[in-house]
Amino acid sequence: MSDDERLEKPLTAKQLAFAEAMADGLPPIAAAQRAGYADPNSSAYKCIADPRIRERILSIQPERDVAIAERAERQEFWTQVMRGEFQEQRVTKDGDIVDMDVPMSTRIQASRLLGMSKGDFIERKEVKLSGAVGFYLPDNGRANPTSPPVRELTEVEEDEDA
Repeated sequence: MSDDERLEKPLTAKQLAFAEAMADGLPPIAAAQRAGYADPNSSAYKCIADPRIRERILSIQPERDVAIAERAERQEFWTQVMRGEFQEQRVTKDGDIVDMDVPMSTRIQASRLLGMSKGDFIERKEVKLSGAVGFYLPDNGRANPTSPPVRELTEVEEDEDA
């Protein structure tokens, strides 16, 4: 089969499932596992190398990006809920659907989420250091709290006005 014939051949169900999983953000081997390949390691490599599958992944991702709310949209929604501008639909005992105000607990939660997204609850403290400061970071990038620092701090001044 020539390259032109292979490029015109439609994707298989497993190849489509692989592309969907990759568009969902899975790494290649996990995407191959989800797609049902018997040997995910080699299949992931082959799928990534296939230009038809790469093209399919790239075509799916913009659709997914539109479906995910951006930060501004979430903040706008939380603001509407917090201010009581949003109503939710509830089903009564009689089966009627009515619009009801959002409960105060939900409005408070929306306020909390909005504040967290804006960094309102982060405690900031300015610390001025003099002298050498060292950090121990092993090869895996995780600090080991039991290991001694490279150098001890010689003097620490805290600015209480910050």
